[in-house]
Amino acid sequence: MEQKKDITILVSSCDKYEDAWEPFFKLLNIQWPDCPYKIILNTEHKNFSCDYMSVETVQTGDQPTWTQRLKAALEKIDSEFILFSLEDFFLLSPVNTVYWDTAVNYMKKHTNIGFMWF
Repeated sequence: MEQKKDITILVSSCDKYEDAWEPFFKLLNIQWPDCPYKIILNTEHKNFSCDYMSVETVQTGDQPTWTQRLKAALEKIDSEFILFSLEDFFLLSPVNTVYWDTAVNYMKKHTNIGFMWF
């Protein structure tokens, strides 16, 4: 499946929570098997990979605060929209890709919208 470039999914984490990465991405793959967006995992130093989906790891190093690491990760993303998650926001029901495409199209038409909360 070709990746859509409008949205990047950013999963923010830290190295000490690496035990949550595998279940997070397994559930993401199960609940959103047709996910067409680039997926980035923000860590401090560790890498993550799996054989069932493409996940890019971005290491943001030892920053003084969690928000500084998040800012460093955001600066590396070039898509117009970011779907943000933490590593322990486990998906428990299916995700509808058409829903996200509709939300992006709506935000493109209504540029005064800064974010959407779902």
